[in-house]
Amino acid sequence: FIFEASYLHTREDFPVYLSVPNDEVIFLDVRIQSNYPEYDVFGGGIAWRYKKFALRAEGAYSPEREFATLPEDENGDSLSFVNARGRERPVIHSETSSYLTWAVEAEYNPSRRLYLLAGYSEYIINDRIDFLLISSNLTNVALFMVRATALRERLTFKVGEIYFLQDDEYIMAPRITYQASNQVELSVGANILEGNRGGNEDLGGVAPVSLFSKNDNAFVGFRYSY
Repeated sequence: FIFEASYLHTREDFPVYLSVPNDEVIFLDVRIQSNYPEYDVFGGGIAWRYKKFALRAEGAYSPEREFATLPEDENGDSLSFVNARGRERPVIHSETSSYLTWAVEAEYNPSRRLYLLAGYSEYIINDRIDFLLISSNLTNVALFMVRATALRERLTFKVGEIYFLQDDEYIMAPRITYQASNQVELSVGANILEGNRGGNEDLGGVAPVSLFSKNDNAFVGFRYSY
């Protein structure tokens, strides 16, 4: 068994957007500002390993996080501001809430040639916030990975998938690598993104994959170590 506890004081790595007065013009106008608020994270976890099996569980809690919102009027349209030149600007606010995330993970490693991993996690905004922008009050994610080797572990096949249950979206990443020698490694792979809301005008919700659903790509690699 392994027990752990942690504390982190950090900044947001993804901006919190906010509409603020634009002081660079002589008429009344607003601009979108990107903020990176500081916050605290308290976490802990437990892990258990027995022969070919391993189980892990962990969680983290933030007393206060800030989230961008895109409020709507009584007709369901996003609030906006029209400046003196007739240009429309979105009105983006922010609200705060405590934030909880937890995850469980299981792995099975029957031999040096095969490794299986499955996990599940939830991200929860505890105080429900309406009209969230690029966030969700609840996000649940499943993770799967399979790795197999052949040719005395010189050839490795690996595929991983992150699946967003609420949005029915996923990211899949197949990989094949070949260790030609102690110095040379060859690889080929792809990143496949499938999002249901790609190209749509609705910015609400987390939409993590839809933002990049047209960015599928494939690659080949060469690595020389010395």
